[in-house]
Amino acid sequence: MNVKQENINIGKLVQNYEKEIYQPTEFQRCADAWTNPTKRGLINSVLDDFYIPPLLFSGNLILDGLQRISCLVDFINDRFTILIDGKKYYFKDLDTAIKNKILDKELIKINLVNDDETPLDDKVQKELFYRINANSIKLNKPELIFTNCNIENRNLITQISTDNFDLNNLAQGKKGKRFSLSYLLLWCLTIIYYRQTGYFDDSSKASIRNNVKNFIKINFDEDTRNDFYKKSMKTIEIMNKIFDNSIAPGKFKVIFSAIFVAFYEEIDSFNSFYCNRDEIFRKMQPIFKKLIEDQQIGGIHYDSYAFFKDRVKWVKEVISEYLIDKKRILSIKEKVKMYYDEMNKNSGVVKCAACGKIIKRFNEIDFDHIYCHTNGGKTEIKNSQILCTRCNRIKGWK
Repeated sequence: MNVKQENINIGKLVQNYEKEIYQPTEFQRCADAWTNPTKRGLINSVLDDFYIPPLLFSGNLILDGLQRISCLVDFINDRFTILIDGKKYYFKDLDTAIKNKILDKELIKINLVNDDETPLDDKVQKELFYRINANSIKLNKPELIFTNCNIENRNLITQISTDNFDLNNLAQGKKGKRFSLSYLLLWCLTIIYYRQTGYFDDSSKASIRNNVKNFIKINFDEDTRNDFYKKSMKTIEIMNKIFDNSIAPGKFKVIFSAIFVAFYEEIDSFNSFYCNRDEIFRKMQPIFKKLIEDQQIGGIHYDSYAFFKDRVKWVKEVISEYLIDKKRILSIKEKVKMYYDEMNKNSGVVKCAACGKIIKRFNEIDFDHIYCHTNGGKTEIKNSQILCTRCNRIKGWK
């Protein structure tokens, strides 16, 4: 058997099929087995320059690829529409440039023939058809979702999950089914997005699983996707620094999703989480057990915003102690109080807490966080001290 490969553009392929130069074998399914949503998926893949599997021929007989060819024929003959930015378009409605892009798109055509260039006999054709369809690996649910999506969103999520040391370490190299880690990130970002937009409130029984399919199709602008990427990478990094590979493998998805959403929404406190990672790790151990027990109820408890919010709440109750204070500086009233309290303690003078220098003017005082603000130190009098400008600058350099 000889294998010959060539490229053929869609325009020529459709033309040859309509002229019956290319014909299906007698044992194949009818040429209209695909539903319209499946057909639209193929056309979208063509428009996105995404990979299209090779078409398998023996001479002019189609061994594999009849549904793809039939789909292309139907679309070019205006028998179904595709969606572009929410609007329906027949082929005739498209701009000339887009039409040409479709017609000029080259597909791979593989021709299987005998050594003397004659087509394979009927028995060999049937055997080939059987082996292709009986032994092929079908797409799992995550793969189907990632196939029918906005390509930029797919690239965003696979970029976060592919070759991510922190994520693989958390998952202990456990990738499970194909696209499992990518689907887990998609699940988490879907929850975050709908919580942020307020589209579903915390009492909603809406299915997160259904919204995953909607989220992956949304046309986000570049800034939004960059924000998703940066915060996700930082969230996974801090999770790895705190938990390493200690999350229970059997319930990895349950624990990971609750922690990811909680930390993502408070990622501005990254430094504080890092500085207090040992305490957070210790305090989170009972929460691990609680998350697992909650999941064992199953059903709606896993798949709705109403119950998922409780899991996030449990995690946030632990990390709330380590959130960076939204208040960055003391009020004038608090500064004046500190100033006069210091005078009363030191017989009418104010001294630098670091070097002991007497500070004569109020406007020469720096009010400093004893425990660094970026590490979770609160902006309050009991966590503040008076420093001279020089000492405060030196502390900032360390």
